[in-house]
Amino acid sequence: MIAGFWAETEVFLLRLLPILLCLLLILFNLVNYFIPGSGEIRPILILAGIYYWTIYRPDLMPYWAVFVLGLVMDLLYGGILGLSSFVLLFMVLILASQRKFFFKISFVIIWWAYMICAFGVALCHVLLNWLLIGGGLDGLWQIIIPVFFSTLISIALYPFLHRGFVKIQGALPMPRYVEMAR
Repeated sequence: MIAGFWAETEVFLLRLLPILLCLLLILFNLVNYFIPGSGEIRPILILAGIYYWTIYRPDLMPYWAVFVLGLVMDLLYGGILGLSSFVLLFMVLILASQRKFFFKISFVIIWWAYMICAFGVALCHVLLNWLLIGGGLDGLWQIIIPVFFSTLISIALYPFLHRGFVKIQGALPMPRYVEMAR
């Protein structure tokens, strides 16, 4: 009985690993980089985690987890509470609808799709933030340039994060519907 309890606890903790990794990526995002002429740069690493797990193991990245991760981002970065959750959930819904397509394509196409997704999420987040704050047009350009460079860095780092996620996924338990199909 005790062995069964520990086995179930281990499976539960392993299933939480993608969410905990995304929390870790949020903490890594707290580091600001400064590139002259572009302002503060903060790569959007959390996007890579949510993107990967939504495509390959959506059972490990449920909607409630994406919502909570977005709230944590807003709380830590001082953003409008709920804005990141909204944008990330919107991305997850689009990815979930196209999930079958992603299984048939190569990594290069997945990376290109990530590029489009990253720029779309960043632009959506900036524009919604700008509209909710009510900033002027001159303030918009001061926000877009750092977000552009942050997105470029995120895109450049995605292949490394993807490779790490693939290795981690190999250690995770298979979903029940796959186990039953064997």
